[in-house]
Amino acid sequence: LDAGAPHRGLEQEEDFARAAATWKEIRAARDVVNRCMELARSEKTIGASLDASVRIYVPPSASAMRAALGTLVGGRLGAIDDVDALSNVFIASAVEVVNDVATVRACQHVLEDEPLQRADYGSPDASAAGSSTAGMVVGVDRASGSKCERCWCYDPDVGASTAHPTLCARCERALAEIPNAPAASAPSTVPAATPAARGA
Repeated sequence: LDAGAPHRGLEQEEDFARAAATWKEIRAARDVVNRCMELARSEKTIGASLDASVRIYVPPSASAMRAALGTLVGGRLGAIDDVDALSNVFIASAVEVVNDVATVRACQHVLEDEPLQRADYGSPDASAAGSSTAGMVVGVDRASGSKCERCWCYDPDVGASTAHPTLCARCERALAEIPNAPAASAPSTVPAATPAARGA
């Protein structure tokens, strides 16, 4: 896991308690994101969760949740190298935490958390997550771009590389660190043999 993640640098018992509280908030947020993904899946907008691009709004009153999500990097999965990123935690091609709720409500599928109904959802975090996710709004669209054949995320930069046109930028950087990694083969420029030439 990444060195900058909330669980790194823990030496004292209070450090572990702080990290546990942070991840409790992140798991609660993931529960709301998963419900919005299910809504998008039921409407056939996405299939797998990597088909999704997610936007999250957390109201200023939910300071613990805002701080917890702020410990992880947002952005496109295919563009960032951080293992402990929101897109990895939520298993989505892109995750962005925004300050304007209107940008979330513009998504194709929108879910606003309702704490009083969470116990009916059956989540193991339901009892703990209700207050921290109150007022959270999550939006899901289908992720833009093409599918990376290595990590299966969707990213606009897939196809931009001539060496690896079927990979996202993150996977191309990963391959660059592997000694003697093969490059994509170029289309053949040798003309096909004619029937007469093959019979010669």
